[in-house]
Amino acid sequence: GHAKTCGSPGKSPWHPWKQYQAELADAEQVVEWWRQRPMSNVGLVLGEISGLIGIDIDGEIADGQWRALAQGVEYPTWEFATGGGGRRLFFAVPKGMALRTISHKTGEAHGELRVLCNGSQTVMPPSLHISGRQYTWLPGHAPDDALGHCVFNAAQ
Repeated sequence: GHAKTCGSPGKSPWHPWKQYQAELADAEQVVEWWRQRPMSNVGLVLGEISGLIGIDIDGEIADGQWRALAQGVEYPTWEFATGGGGRRLFFAVPKGMALRTISHKTGEAHGELRVLCNGSQTVMPPSLHISGRQYTWLPGHAPDDALGHCVFNAAQ
């Protein structure tokens, strides 16, 4: 099965997901997936279909690169800590804007700064990383938090 052949446990989808880059799964399909694999992690397709891009920050060098790009601005948006020790920020993108995923390796072990867009997906809280650590929303930056919720909706 998937668990025995997967090169990225906890991150790689156990079923084909290409079609969901262009169409949303309906509620019945999601319920069936949970019935088949109730211990699965949660994934989100990024890009035009969800209206979200993710900024993936892994390592100190990547963190410094992001801070330089952001010019010191701490964006009040959705953000979580990944199970691997990095962090992920989300931003809304206008409908119809086709963005591509870009990746910049930093040279440090597992260090990378990536912009995740069309053709990408991300593991979401409360999923578990192979390390045993959980993906967790940062305080004040979860979808239900007033700050993240208001600012994100204002961006759409």
